[in-house]
Amino acid sequence: MDTPDIEGAVQILPALEDHQVDPTTERVLIATDGGDAGESAVRWAANRSKLHRLDIDLISIIEVDPITKKSYGEQLHEEAEVAVDHGRKRLLAATPGSDIHTEVVFGDARSILDELSAEFNLLVVGSNRTGRLTGLLGSTFSVKVAESARCTVVVVPKNWSPSQGPVVVGIGMDDSDQRVLAYAVHEARVLHGPVRLVHALQLPAYFPSRASTGHGGDMNDIVERHTSALDDLVANLRAQNVDLEIEGVLSVDDAGEALRREAKGATMLVVGSHARSAVDRFFVGSVSRDILWRPPCPIAVVRAHEPESASPGSASGK
Repeated sequence: MDTPDIEGAVQILPALEDHQVDPTTERVLIATDGGDAGESAVRWAANRSKLHRLDIDLISIIEVDPITKKSYGEQLHEEAEVAVDHGRKRLLAATPGSDIHTEVVFGDARSILDELSAEFNLLVVGSNRTGRLTGLLGSTFSVKVAESARCTVVVVPKNWSPSQGPVVVGIGMDDSDQRVLAYAVHEARVLHGPVRLVHALQLPAYFPSRASTGHGGDMNDIVERHTSALDDLVANLRAQNVDLEIEGVLSVDDAGEALRREAKGATMLVVGSHARSAVDRFFVGSVSRDILWRPPCPIAVVRAHEPESASPGSASGK
């Protein structure tokens, strides 16, 4: 298997000194509802600003009922203003002097975020939302946004706290891994942390049972081939990134369960979207929804293809 050309997907920066800020600037859109999940999204972005240069827009969306076309929202408008003002103050405390743009809008949250995401490099949302402002969205909100947004989406678990763990990345051992690996390597370099590649080998349901018992050579051969391919990829990445600690984990298991297990305590779990590999199939099934409803750590969902550059304009009022 050809190893992905990581440098061809995203420019890999040289090693940074401790506490030196990433020289690139990210345009970040944060959605907050005033609940615990929205608060976690804000705290995650504030923590990220310590080592990344961020141009931040903070938005709160008051849902409009699809039947009555009412927002029930004049009484919620003040609550929304409080939510974005609180988030702005927290972000300013982490990045004094920053220009944090805020806005409260009425409408369908998913549609609004999908449209605005084209103007940003990163969309940050919380999981397990508890605020009244987006109560109509239900628990599938983060899944739907992550699947359809036009930029990288980070889903932050409720009650998130910073971790010193590795950057974990789910890979399918195919060309769709390029952008996912590039993103994970870049994050690990900025954070001065290790990278853990996780490849889940999922056999078809009809695979002969004898292979899993060790009585036949088929299973062993498949595992050996995948192990060899993963070892080659890890060796290639180590050669390109001598300043990073990189390891590979092969799991003969359900992809979602493997990623949840390996990402426990991680700084971030990086996965791709709209890919066809075994690892990424979890992302459109029931396991993915369970992971994004209850993420073990912040999950970065990276677009499989290069998005258009974020426009210089802001998505919110100034």
